[in-house]
Amino acid sequence: IGLVGSEMCIRDSANTYTIVGGEALSRWNHPRKGLLHPGRFVPLLEQEDRISRLDFYNLKKSCVFLEHLAQKQVQDFFISCNFSRKTFAGRQFVETFRNVLEQYHFVRKLLILEITESEQICAEEEMQMLRNIVEIRALGVRIMFDDFGMGFSSFHDLQEYPMDGLKLDKCLVDN
Repeated sequence: IGLVGSEMCIRDSANTYTIVGGEALSRWNHPRKGLLHPGRFVPLLEQEDRISRLDFYNLKKSCVFLEHLAQKQVQDFFISCNFSRKTFAGRQFVETFRNVLEQYHFVRKLLILEITESEQICAEEEMQMLRNIVEIRALGVRIMFDDFGMGFSSFHDLQEYPMDGLKLDKCLVDN
């Protein structure tokens, strides 16, 4: 696909108007088509079973950023990082995740993993995803559903998976 980069999207507190966190977002600076948003290239990465490379690239960038903040004594700024359901449901997910995480030093609760809605997974993968969620949360990392209400999430997912929260899809709150 070429060079895919990340950027941070800033989140602020509605009560204090202070910046409290951000989200690692992917954009592809295509040589002919310019800046492409994830909707243009993520489905292709998923289709070609290459989405995990982007997911873990963004995780590393997020960890680098959180470690930098920790070195500057910033202890209350979170970063959320997207992972596809397919990546999150992988058998090697926890081991790969742990190997990345161990390279960086920051307060683990400041990292939030968001599970995206774009791919449906089979029953076996659902069970693996549940095990992975439990193990990742045991490391102190928070987990949320991203864009809940669109794609493949359901209220059943809220009962099935021990999540720390969810983000409602924009189309649910626009109207």
